[in-house]
Amino acid sequence: ASASSTIVGEAAKSVLSCVESKSCSMAFSPPSGTILWREKPFEALFAGRWISGVFDRVHLFPGQSGRPVAAILYDFKTDREAPERGEETLLARYREQMEIYRLALGGILSLPSEEIRAFLVWVEPPRLIEVPASANPILPESPGTSTIPGLPDDAKGF
Repeated sequence: ASASSTIVGEAAKSVLSCVESKSCSMAFSPPSGTILWREKPFEALFAGRWISGVFDRVHLFPGQSGRPVAAILYDFKTDREAPERGEETLLARYREQMEIYRLALGGILSLPSEEIRAFLVWVEPPRLIEVPASANPILPESPGTSTIPGLPDDAKGF
């Protein structure tokens, strides 16, 4: 077998292991009625910084009006992390990225950050780590309004 086919086979095995793991099951088994976004790109301006990103997976929970009232954001990580690495070390590495993603999603959906849970999903070894909302956001936020200066409050996206 060629080196590239070996790598592809190992990657497929890792992904399947993650999908089938109990620790990551909530990312792949949304409740009935959930709206699912996969690989959804976004562009946003925060505090003078242009941010381009892709939401790997988002579960949107619609209210009676059909508009989302809560969301769960999942960001997949393929870098291999030893199980003995503490969660705080891993959170420290990705906290800013996840806070930006949470704020961007909140701006798109007109949801306050408190209504958006965020998780890092490691493919190997399979691991799910919740990223708590920051008590002191690194970027300015105004819940229920666009996070892009100059856009009207009813702006629905970037």
